[in-house]
Amino acid sequence: MNLRQTTFVLAVVLIGLSVSGCSGIKSYANQGVRNMSIESRTEYGSFFSRVKASVDIYDAFNPCEMDYLGAVPLNSDSEAVALPLYKPLYLRFLFSTSGLLANTRGSVTLGTLFVAEPHRTYRAQVSYLNSMYSVQLWAGDSGGSQPIDLVPLPSCRSTG
Repeated sequence: MNLRQTTFVLAVVLIGLSVSGCSGIKSYANQGVRNMSIESRTEYGSFFSRVKASVDIYDAFNPCEMDYLGAVPLNSDSEAVALPLYKPLYLRFLFSTSGLLANTRGSVTLGTLFVAEPHRTYRAQVSYLNSMYSVQLWAGDSGGSQPIDLVPLPSCRSTG
């Protein structure tokens, strides 16, 4: 294969990857009973700007050395997510902003440690409205629902 053919093949592969949406971000398996509903709403003040939201899910058995389980893009108004029971998790809600004309990008994260319990359902409201980011959580059972406070990660210090 000559240089011209190699360049053509490489260009076709790169275009195919970009069209297929291959971003390299691991998708969350989302298997089992979907016990959390995540409602998302994002608005940006300009036609030339946009905001995307997602949630990254980590195994937080050891909060200082977490294992990444995957991401759930919050593309629709509501996503149902299956969170394992009794397993310490870290839920990191990510808001990514981009401007088309000014070529600006930014991101903000809000996260919480979390453990799902049986016989409970969970609801999250995730929003970016009027330049304000918000994540609110509720736990529900047969007796109603109550808000859940966001619990930050502990600070981890290296020894030695």
